[in-house]
Amino acid sequence: MPLNGDLKQLGGTFSPCRADHTELLAVRTCGTVHAQARPATGREREGAAIELGVWALAPQQFGTFVAAIPPPLGIGTILLADETSPKGFLAESVGLEGAAAISALVGGRAYAGSVTR
Repeated sequence: MPLNGDLKQLGGTFSPCRADHTELLAVRTCGTVHAQARPATGREREGAAIELGVWALAPQQFGTFVAAIPPPLGIGTILLADETSPKGFLAESVGLEGAAAISALVGGRAYAGSVTR
């Protein structure tokens, strides 16, 4: 995933998880060198069970990371299958316009693996 290296550099630790009733979308980001659309969830949308990952960061590192996220991606509260609600990638409403639904791929990692560069 494009930002995993940044998260690792900030001392983040990764745990896989799942979100139920979530729609995963391929959202184009603005002002970045990344041509590939990035996966994000559309808040208050219903969909499939998707595989996600939760990164744990120290609070000061979280702020550093959030400042570097390209629009229309943002951070918001997501609901996981275990009923916890961590912060995660959401798409601003402008990013949802024309975004491809990719929930059928079951997760962002599968989406990244399906895209030819």
